[in-house]
Amino acid sequence: MSDTLRVLLREAESLLRRGRSDEARAALSRARAELDAAPAAGGPLQAELDRHRQLLARTVEVALARELAPVTERVLDALLETLGARRGFVGLVEGDGWRLLAARGLSRVDLDQPETQVSTGIIRQALLGKEPVRTGDALEELHTLGSVQALRLRSVLCLPLVEAEGAFGFVYLDNAELANQFDEAALQAATAWLPFAAACVARAAQTPSEAPSLPGVVTRSSALGAVLGELARVARVDATILLSGETGTGKSLIARKLHAASRRSAGPFM
Repeated sequence: MSDTLRVLLREAESLLRRGRSDEARAALSRARAELDAAPAAGGPLQAELDRHRQLLARTVEVALARELAPVTERVLDALLETLGARRGFVGLVEGDGWRLLAARGLSRVDLDQPETQVSTGIIRQALLGKEPVRTGDALEELHTLGSVQALRLRSVLCLPLVEAEGAFGFVYLDNAELANQFDEAALQAATAWLPFAAACVARAAQTPSEAPSLPGVVTRSSALGAVLGELARVARVDATILLSGETGTGKSLIARKLHAASRRSAGPFM
């Protein structure tokens, strides 16, 4: 089942990338048919099928996104919702390190040093091995890793994003409250969907895009442009932002634009 889904999902991503949306939807329809034709099962197999269906339902919105930020956010949100993680990160390899592309469950302070909020040892293991790394209870299994002890991590799942050239990024999920959150059913569903997600992220990473800014705010000042770019980045994650300044400097305008660019844009502006 997982192998068939991998093939159909990769086919759909390739077709969407070439603008052949009707054929891509046909491939996704075949994937849904495969899941619907699966006999009813209990226990882990049923849990795996349910997660396959959840991820498949998010596939089109991921594939239709073009720029790197929305692609990585949709990939992360799909995995968080399906697997029940409390926090999540998407990182892109840069030199000997990595940079944060999307995050959920972090404070504004955490965003300044995201490497302090994850187990870098687990990330390194997933990237080098090009295979998912999963812990049932990291406090017991990886007690020698300082980051695991400092963050009091329990369930951790790190999924490498792999293309032909090797691992170029990762999706990191954790839950510091529950052990064994990411069971075998979760791992099988995630790894079947992962090549599709990796292809979408790789495609977006190679697509030229303008520097991030807040829609509707225009400036000629390079200093203000840098601030707006930082605000646009922060608006896409769960973080509390304090705007300060003298009366008449545009704090209310910026606050509204931040709200419009955030995941809470469909809700009321308070």
